[in-house]
Amino acid sequence: LLYTAMMGFGYLTFGDNAASNLLLNYAENDKLAVVGRLATGASILFGYPLAMVGLRNSLSGMCASLSTEPALPKTLKTALGAAAEESARVPLIVGLLTLITAIACTVEDIGVVVGVS
Repeated sequence: LLYTAMMGFGYLTFGDNAASNLLLNYAENDKLAVVGRLATGASILFGYPLAMVGLRNSLSGMCASLSTEPALPKTLKTALGAAAEESARVPLIVGLLTLITAIACTVEDIGVVVGVS
């Protein structure tokens, strides 16, 4: 509801010229926009680890569940079982961070990311 209201106010303020990240519409030296950018950065910085833990746990659980699936080939079940073990946490996190960082460096328009989520 809050995001929808902010999008609506942004569109009312800037019309069709509204950027996908509303803070980009304001001048770089606008003090309130700078505060907004800092707050957005802090939100991402402190929210990211929480999202990563959930993603890691979900992927580990999915791998554990799929490793017992009788229809899958034995080599795939073995690999999935290994990915679900405690010892695979660090490689899983490094792989996820690498993938997410590559996407973040490639996608320039935040609207694409928001549209997918």
